[in-house]
Parts: sequence; structure tokens; C-alpha cells
Amino acid sequence: MSFSLANLGKKSRRAGLLGLRGSRVNRIDWPAVARKFGLFAAFVICCVPIADPDLPWHLAVARRIIATGAVPRHDFLSWTMAGRPWIDFEWGAEIIFRGLECIGGGVALWMFRAASLFLVTFLLVGLLRLWKVPRSWDGFVAPAFAAALFPAFGLRTEVFSLIFLLLEFQALERRRLGVLGVDGAVFAAWHIPFYAVWANLHAGFPAGLVICFCYGIGELRTQPDGTVPWSGLSGILGAAGTLFNPYGAGVWSVLVDHWKHLDMMRQLIQEWWTPSFLFDFLTGYWVAIAFAFAGILLILSKGYALPDEHVAILLIFGYLGSRSVRSTRYALLTVFPIGVAAWSNLKLSRRSRGTLAFAAAAAICFSIWRGLRVGTHAFRLDRSTMQGTPGPEGVFAFLEKEKSTLSDLKLYNPYNWGGTFDARLFPDYRMFIDGRYIFIELLSQVDKAYRAPTAWWRFVAEHEIDLAVVENDGLILHYPWEVIGRPYSVYAWPRKEWALVYWDRDALVLVRRTAVQKGWLAAHEFKWLGPRDLHHTGLLIVGGQIRLEAVEAEIARYHREIGDPGEARALDDWLIEFKKGLRRVGRWTPPSSRKSFSPPEANLLPVRS
Repeated sequence: MSFSLANLGKKSRRAGLLGLRGSRVNRIDWPAVARKFGLFAAFVICCVPIADPDLPWHLAVARRIIATGAVPRHDFLSWTMAGRPWIDFEWGAEIIFRGLECIGGGVALWMFRAASLFLVTFLLVGLLRLWKVPRSWDGFVAPAFAAALFPAFGLRTEVFSLIFLLLEFQALERRRLGVLGVDGAVFAAWHIPFYAVWANLHAGFPAGLVICFCYGIGELRTQPDGTVPWSGLSGILGAAGTLFNPYGAGVWSVLVDHWKHLDMMRQLIQEWWTPSFLFDFLTGYWVAIAFAFAGILLILSKGYALPDEHVAILLIFGYLGSRSVRSTRYALLTVFPIGVAAWSNLKLSRRSRGTLAFAAAAAICFSIWRGLRVGTHAFRLDRSTMQGTPGPEGVFAFLEKEKSTLSDLKLYNPYNWGGTFDARLFPDYRMFIDGRYIFIELLSQVDKAYRAPTAWWRFVAEHEIDLAVVENDGLILHYPWEVIGRPYSVYAWPRKEWALVYWDRDALVLVRRTAVQKGWLAAHEFKWLGPRDLHHTGLLIVGGQIRLEAVEAEIARYHREIGDPGEARALDDWLIEFKKGLRRVGRWTPPSSRKSFSPPEANLLPVRS
């Protein structure tokens, strides 16, 4: 028994008119309603804004390209890799993003992200039309696909690779089914400009070349001897087309570099982790892939045979999808539609179809819910998420204000904020690290050094860092035999060498004491306060090492100079409760009735030096 994806089910019947007691009443076209509802649901899912940490540095690079009229060939954004050769294989996409930003700012970027992801969904639905999958199936296919794709996908240059991959998939499938209407030689020749454009937008073009060769294999097995396998030749010409870019064959060296550091990236970068069922943002993917393979196995068990091209696609992209989180997107675009087509070809009873529809709806809702749980703060319709520039806004304002003193210092910044630092602080400041591939070895060094304060001190000294921005995450250092209840930043940046000059709910800014003038340091340092470290401050007060009035003065200064609502409220609440505690034990009276400050010597809590 043969199986062809060109004949995968019957078309939905159009609802007619039902006569009832001489009147004519319109019947509801439920398949059409389901399709429209599914496409609308998919569009809503695509509109959910997700901030992307790489978008800011793309915009910063685009501004440089427009200003100089040339693509960058060396790093210019950081001080750690300044002058190192760098191939910006995404420069075309960056120009598009910058154009959108100039036209409509963050709103235009957000709208483009929504439109581009919906276009990917629409192209996938169009692929199902080639296989004559009933249109009513769009009611669950479209939202299921969008729910599987969107949680880990902000506005990325990779969206162009997803669009081009589906365009390639559709073109090759149309040629296989004989509905393309283009000569094989012309079809192959068009791959040169097609891949030339693709290679200047994003480096995901190898996925398209793989599909070309999958169809080439099918042609060699099914067509008569002596017939030119134009699909496979299209892949060869497409590979030649990728050389038409400012870097020539250099774009392929980027792929080689990624392969060289693949093990390192799998350890350090979430996108390159091995996919796991425990990742919330992959729930939709696992549901979609399980559904697809279940349909394929069922259809094969009934004696049908898949086309050779699709067998090759399932084997290659199924394997790639199991290797890294980033590859799951390409597996979703190729494996999922083939699985949907297989399901549509099964002859199911009405009851079975209803059960399948109910299970699909439940799975879609569950996938969306799990996806929305991934960092719910990222779904606010504010400036940072609309523009894709998450970062410590207060820190940027402080550094811009104090750039005359701090901009010449060697800055340390967290990896995930590097792109935002590029966009907001360049050229006044040069950042330490960002999300580009040239920093993978430095990221590995940071990861190893940050595991222990002593190793971190050596790392900071070797790089001669004088200015540090660190996340206010409240991370505690755990040892097997005890838990040190102070933030890790206290140990990583000891106050004997480093002064805390700013903090808010997002980040801390510390300066090496010997790197700035004493007068500036005296005016900006917070000597006694620190985020998530007020318990230690209280111990110092009770132990008589600092005066309560000095701490109150710093709290008042924090309100005047920084005034972060959350941190200010935490300081006020702590001060009120701390005074209540002192009153209960008789160790504090209001200043108006106190002659001098002399804490009792007995029953003092121990203070860690």
C-alpha cells in the first residue's frame, strides 16, 4: 500500500442551506469557524512580547554600519576583544531592525516580531495545503505551532532563517508534486540569489541546504537513470550563493567556530543545551513532536510508506532537534507538518476525531500556560520588552551621569546584559562581554572563576577591572558544611577594595577604591548599607561598630539620590522593625532623650568580620 502526502484526506464539506418548515436557515460552517479561530489564536500568541538580550547589540552594530558605510570586520564594542577579527553574518537583518526602530521605535520592532512569527505559522499552514490537509485542521495546528515556537523566541535575526527554510521546503515539495511549473534548471539557478540573500541575513542557511539534499536523494531513488537531480543540484548552487556576502567564505568559518566550541556552548548557553523535558519553554515543542511522531508511526503501522525525501528529513532534523535547544526550531518546522499530514490521512471515526480535537485543545492550552510561566516579567508591554532591551535602566542613568569619572575605567558587566550595554553606553563605555560568538572562551573563564571568591579575585586582578556592574540577585554562597547568609557580591567584591556607589532592584555598581578620587568616592559611597545585607548591618549596630544615626543618614541619602521604590521600601521597613527590636530589649531610645550612644557590652550577637 503506498502513501502520498499529496492525498492526505478529504476536503471539508461546505455547509449548505437547511430547509426547516418552509424557511431557510443558514447552517454554521464549523470547519471554517475552527480555522479562523485557530489562526486568530496563533496571531495572539505571536503578539506576546518577549525581550531578547541580543537585539540591543544588533541595533548598536547597525548604527555603526550606517554611520561608516561598511560592515564591521573587527570588534569595536568591547575592551576585552577590541580589534579581534569578527564576522557579522547578520548585518542585513540588523539594518532591517534599525530601519524599523527609526520608523516606529520599540512598537515597530514588536509589531515586526509578531508579524514575522505569524508569517512563519502561515507558511507552515500553507505547506499543509499542498498535502490537502483539511482546512479545519488549521484550528489546532496554527495555535499549537505558535505555542511551541514562541516562548524562547524574541525578536531574533534567526526569524529570517525560519521564513527562508519554509519557503525552501514549500518550493521543493511543489516540485516533487509537480505543481511548481518551473523548469528544473531555472529552479536550481534561482537558489543562487535566494541563498545570497539568506546568507546576509542569518547563518541558518545550512538547514535549507540539508533539505535540498534530502530531496536530491529522493530524486535519485525515484527518477529514471540519467535524469538530472535538480533538487540536489539546487543545494550545490545554493551553497555557492552563500559566498555572495561581504565576508565571502568567512561566513562558513563562523559555523566552523561554533562547531569547535560546541561542547563549551552546551555547558554555558541555554540555547545550546541538550533539550530536556524539564524545560518549561520546550513543553509546546515536546507536545508537538510527540503528536507528529505518533501520527507517523500509526500511518506506517497500517502499511503506508512515506516518501524518501520525508524519511530523510525526519531522520536528520529529528536527530538535530535532540542535540540542542536551538535546533528544536528547525525540527519543529519540518517534522511537525509531516506528522500532521500523517494524522489527517488516518481514517478516524467521528468519536476518535472528537477525542483527538479535545486532546489537542488541552495540549495547546497546557503548552501556552507553561510557556507563559517562563519569566512572566518579560511579558509586560513596557519600553524594554517592546524594544527588546532588558537591562538595569537606573544603572544606565547613573553611569551616563558619572561618565566623566567612570568611563575610562575597565568595566565588568554580566553576560546577559552585554548587548544592552552596547546599545545604551557605547561609545562612552566599552563593555566586558556580550552574546556574540567571539566571547565564548571568555564566558567559560567567567563561569569557572565565579565558582569561588578566591578564583574570582584572581580573575578580576588579571583583567585589571576597576568598575563592576553585577546583578542584584541575592545569590548566597553555599558550602557543604554551612550556609553563609550574605550575598555573594560581598565576597566576590570585598568592601576593603571595592566601594558600593549605586544599587537598585536590578543591579549594583562597585568601583575599585584606588581607581577614583577620594572626594568623588566620599560623596557617592554607601559605607554601611547594601542590598540584601541588612541583617549584617544590624549586627554591626548592635555590636557598637557603627552608629544607628549613620545608617539612618545613608537611608535618607538613598531616598534622595537613587530612590528605587522597592529597595527604599525595604530599607524603611527594616529600619522600623529594627528600632522596634531595640526598644523591646531596651537598647535604643529616641535621639532627643539620649545623651550618648553606648551599647551594652553584655549579650551582644557575634559579628562576622
